[in-house]
This record gives sequence, structure tokens and C-alpha cells, in this order.
Amino acid sequence: MNQQVRIVLSDGKWVSVSLPKGRDPSWTPAEEFVYATSYMAAIRKNFSAKRSENIAESCVLRKIYPGIRFDSEMERDIQILIPE
Repeated sequence: MNQQVRIVLSDGKWVSVSLPKGRDPSWTPAEEFVYATSYMAAIRKNFSAKRSENIAESCVLRKIYPGIRFDSEMERDIQILIPE
């Protein structure tokens, strides 16, 4: 069964974001929230659905493993969503 996370957007609308198939079952609710919010942020920045999934999963991995680095393109995309 496809699990979803419901989040509220800044305009007050509620959306459901499907969690990726094959995700690590040890993800906490906080990590699921990071995935959902990162995914919607990428969609709102006009990334494709597939690219948004990749970016969101990378954001979760960065939360779990703070020192992890990705290729320059992914790092740039993450930086667009989450400026440090």
C-alpha cells in the first residue's frame, strides 16, 4: 500500500504526498515530513515529479547523514530549495 504524508502549504491548502516505494522502513515521521516538504518545494520550483522525488530523498539522506555530499547538480538543486 502506498503511504502518504499530509502537509499544509503556505496558502492554507492541504496536500497529500506519496512516500517513495522502496524507502527505508526506518524513516521516522520527521524524515517523512522532510521528504514531503522537500518534494512539494521542488514541485513549486518547477522541477519534474521524478527530479523532485530525487531531491526530496537526497534531503532526507542529508538529515540522516549530515556530512553526505552529492554530485554538483544535486547539490545545486538542494541549495535552491534549502539555502544555507
